[in-house]
Amino acid sequence: MNIDNQFSDDNIESLEEGFHFRPSGRGGYIYYVEGGYVLPIGIEMPVSTSEYDCLVFGEPEHLKEFVYPEKREISPQEAAIISGKLVAWLASRNIEHDIGKAYVEKTRDWRYLTRLWLAVFTAALISGVIVFLEYRHNPGGVYLGEGGDVHWGNLLDAFLSWFLPLTFLLYIAFVAFIFLGRFIKSTPGK
Repeated sequence: MNIDNQFSDDNIESLEEGFHFRPSGRGGYIYYVEGGYVLPIGIEMPVSTSEYDCLVFGEPEHLKEFVYPEKREISPQEAAIISGKLVAWLASRNIEHDIGKAYVEKTRDWRYLTRLWLAVFTAALISGVIVFLEYRHNPGGVYLGEGGDVHWGNLLDAFLSWFLPLTFLLYIAFVAFIFLGRFIKSTPGK
């Protein structure tokens, strides 16, 4: 069945303003009607083990043109507005969808990397302050010799003895906040 036949079978010329869900097998469309113009938004029904009820090609980059009564291009701003309306419409019908989830999936790995950099920076800052304070106090002449010579090896040892465990512990704590946030979001009633 080609696309034009699908539009004909779905009787798009008689659709009223708003969104209309028209599945056909594992595919189909959600039609958006505005001012008499019809925009088909492709959908796919996922396998039964999916976390989504429907895979929807409703991101702004997929919303290119109205097809009925004549073709009319959609501006990026208009596509973003329609995409937002579509997300709200799907939510009002409790339909789990994947719109916007691809971006989230792409950035999810970056969250762990940013937490690592945050842990490294924070641990370096804390370790540097501690070693500076120890250097100023200079217990037993460990960091400064009698002639004012700096014992750089001892300073480095002190820095690393704070930096490495702090980096590990801070990274664990920062990642735990990610999982805590997911847990709170997934808790019913939140």
